[in-house]
Amino acid sequence: MIPFSIAGSARHGYRSLISEVPHSKQCQRVQSACNIRIQSNLRHELRHFLNKADTERTALHLGLLIDGIWESNGSLTMPVNSETTISEMEYAITKMLPNDADSIVKHNEARQKIENIARIALAFQPEITTVI
Repeated sequence: MIPFSIAGSARHGYRSLISEVPHSKQCQRVQSACNIRIQSNLRHELRHFLNKADTERTALHLGLLIDGIWESNGSLTMPVNSETTISEMEYAITKMLPNDADSIVKHNEARQKIENIARIALAFQPEITTVI
């Protein structure tokens, strides 16, 4: 298992942004830009597997899942580690994308690549110091 959680300052910043979205046009723009970027990235990859209508709908659902994982981790209602997060995304993807024998092999290869990237990216955990 690869441990992962949003660092305290990032968690606090994310929660602050989310709590201000209903009240602040600037925070709404930031959140909107993040969601648009996630949707765009997902659509770009999903279009290789799905028709246009399914690509749009699947990108929306996966984007909501990503946002929900960040929200849960930010609020500490569901501590998140990378293995759990990857498994949740993998479950959703296998339900929404083709799941034939060839696709399953590709999904397993992609899972291994994602786990390797996560190990590399999360290997360095900088110390967070508090300035008083």
